[in-house]
Amino acid sequence: MTRWTQEDLDRMRALREMRVRKETALTKVNAEKRSKYGNTRVVVDGIKFDSKREAAIWNELTLRQKAGEIHDLQRQVPFPLHCPVRFESINGFAEVANFVADFVWVDRDGTRHVADCKGGKGTITKEFRLKARHLALQEGIQIEILR
Repeated sequence: MTRWTQEDLDRMRALREMRVRKETALTKVNAEKRSKYGNTRVVVDGIKFDSKREAAIWNELTLRQKAGEIHDLQRQVPFPLHCPVRFESINGFAEVANFVADFVWVDRDGTRHVADCKGGKGTITKEFRLKARHLALQEGIQIEILR
């Protein structure tokens, strides 16, 4: 049978206190949580962006809008994704998900662009591909990937 040292007792007291405060050992050490894909959230002109790349693309698009190359620039535009429902007396469509496009704008010639900012190959997830296909079939919209 081993005896507990003073160090063991202090560690157990600290863990008990953390449980009382509903903390974990990781929250105490890592107060700032790292992003899943390594992006750094930034604020530019009072607007919050999920990454530095997204902020840079927004700045470029706003400059293009001021120059008159594009118009109706929007960000974080939701597109509802529907599926047909046939259940007893119900015939229609149900919203099953949403795709939120990072940027939407219209060119001089009237072409509507729907774009999403992506980092590397790892950020193009199965969920993104599925929603992009669903949007293409439902609305005929092809999502442009900006890198």
